[in-house]
Amino acid sequence: MTSQAAKAEVFQALHVPGSPFVIPNTWDRGSARMLAGLGAKALATTSSGYAFTLGLPDGGHVSRDAMLAHCADIVASTDLPVSADLENCYGEAPDVVAETVRLAAEAGLAGCSVEDTALPGNRAYDFDLSVERVEAAVAAARALGFPFMLTARADGVLTGAYDPAEGAQAARCLRRGGSGCPIRASSPDGGSGKSRSVRQTGQRPGRRQVCASDADRVRGCWSRPDQCRRRAVAACLHCGARHGPGNVRAGRILCARHRDG
Repeated sequence: MTSQAAKAEVFQALHVPGSPFVIPNTWDRGSARMLAGLGAKALATTSSGYAFTLGLPDGGHVSRDAMLAHCADIVASTDLPVSADLENCYGEAPDVVAETVRLAAEAGLAGCSVEDTALPGNRAYDFDLSVERVEAAVAAARALGFPFMLTARADGVLTGAYDPAEGAQAARCLRRGGSGCPIRASSPDGGSGKSRSVRQTGQRPGRRQVCASDADRVRGCWSRPDQCRRRAVAACLHCGARHGPGNVRAGRILCARHRDG
């Protein structure tokens, strides 16, 4: 089994300026192993995907303990580095954010996200507080003794809390706060409110994060298979046959034979 420090170094090395990589979201052990088998270089968890498996909505409805236990389970399922979607780090205060980062490291993760939304709900944190929260996360990460990649998310464009210009400003400030991977989550049409599940980091060392929750279990897709903008390649969960997202039914990836059988 690869050590956590070694995984973290691999994950850090994937963040190359001007050369973003694809990191698929996984929702359980089986999906983690399937995505690793398909060639993923790293894995990310999905707050929505895990919440949906519990019959809960996304956005602050899963406890920190439950989410970190889930993350530890994903980490144990493959030798790939894992970065976790930890929403707003389960609290408003910077000290809570720092504690969540330390607990994330204890769970074996190579990185995690810090959102600027006061969950549950769509209200964005005060601008200065958002930066303080990231600074606290960075301080906690730097004290770990190995590279821990923080994804600071400026989600206000996605939620409607602020416009794209404010989102760009937020991302710049989060970068100054020390985040190695600041994100301005945007929409395909530039901010009309139609959200997408792919988030890009602009000019910083980056990655493309792919949503893979519920019926959205194909590589490189948007919020649902029928909205896929590229012909992704997935594998039948039953026999391994490769095919595109059109063969997803009821949240399951199946080849034509097993889909219709």
